[in-house]
Amino acid sequence: SAGRLGKHIDTRAHGGYVVAAGSTLPHGAYEVVDPTEPVPLPAWLHALLTPGQLSRALMATPVPVRASRYAAAALRAETAAVAGAGEGVRNWTLVRAARALGRFIPSGDLDRTVVEEALNSAGLAAGLRENECRKAVASALDWSVANNFGRPA
Repeated sequence: SAGRLGKHIDTRAHGGYVVAAGSTLPHGAYEVVDPTEPVPLPAWLHALLTPGQLSRALMATPVPVRASRYAAAALRAETAAVAGAGEGVRNWTLVRAARALGRFIPSGDLDRTVVEEALNSAGLAAGLRENECRKAVASALDWSVANNFGRPA
């Protein structure tokens, strides 16, 4: 789960561990610095942490025939992440996905139109507005294409 929710965020479940007040590490112990009671886990965060939603979304993304297996897997995973993104992280997830997938366009592994359609559909499924999706995807893909180069001929 490392990085699934965001940069430097790692979540664990069964067999994992929790670092919180009372935990001791070589550099010292964690302490409570704010005695405020914890709040319930937001529904959007619970949705992101719940397996199953992503696996259904992974299967729903059509993959272009000419895409490499790696590019096809990236397209499925990124569109699933966008579709499953909750309120508060939807736009960030969409832009991050577009930048990640944009690197496959100059090499010819993915067609830009296919990437745009997949990400825009995923953004709509996540609850973003159409014009919001199109602008964010186009801008992020432009950046990615400009900063990634295709394979040598």
